[in-house]
Amino acid sequence: RPLELRGPADARAAGIAVIYQEPTLFPDLSVAENIFMGRQPLRGLRRIDTAAMNRDAERLFDRLGVRIDATRPARGLSIADQQLVEIAKALSFDARILVMDEPTAALSGVEVQRLFGVARSLCERGAAVLFISHRFDEVFDLCQRITVLRDGAWVSTDRTADLTVDEVVRRMVGRDVSSLYPKQDAPVRDTLLEVSSLGRAGVFSDVSFTVRGGEIVALAGLVGAGRSEVARAVFGVDRYDTGEVRVAGRLLPP
Repeated sequence: RPLELRGPADARAAGIAVIYQEPTLFPDLSVAENIFMGRQPLRGLRRIDTAAMNRDAERLFDRLGVRIDATRPARGLSIADQQLVEIAKALSFDARILVMDEPTAALSGVEVQRLFGVARSLCERGAAVLFISHRFDEVFDLCQRITVLRDGAWVSTDRTADLTVDEVVRRMVGRDVSSLYPKQDAPVRDTLLEVSSLGRAGVFSDVSFTVRGGEIVALAGLVGAGRSEVARAVFGVDRYDTGEVRVAGRLLPP
């Protein structure tokens, strides 16, 4: 039936919930409080019934097949667990349509599979999932149908079984792509950035690398490995305790 949604509250009332790439939890409130924010069960004198709220949250996690302590503060939860809290919040609204906007961007492989397991169990109970992603392996693993958008316009919708990655790429870019990452010859020039024995107590230690003109250098690691922290230190956002950074041979102040 056609709907005119005037805002998020209308969408929520219609049974639509969204899980974003960046979870939006209140870090100093409990998991249960985050799930039922603004809708807490009440007892006499309009006081919040904390016990009932915690029980309801535990039931939601049981439906999802995951174990998260409803009484613990949201601060310190992994990104994967924060997204499960967001899904529990959606279930608490009796959401029938779940929009997942790039939810796997910061997850490890194991966490992705756990999230996919939850999504599949929701579908088995009659929910619909709209999964937004740029990762072909995840799209082909999870989805039954693939819709391609290009420049803000609909291009196609087909059953996943009828498509290949090459065909999806062709529709996304509007032309045949012989190679996703064609090799381009670029002369390697002098060293522009030199990081030597960089360290910050309790965060990272003894990090050294160089970047020369004509190069692209990647920092790789799992979530929490310290990639972002190293980059912030090199850029000067955060201080470092040991080591040095040179740009074109010039020593930068820490």
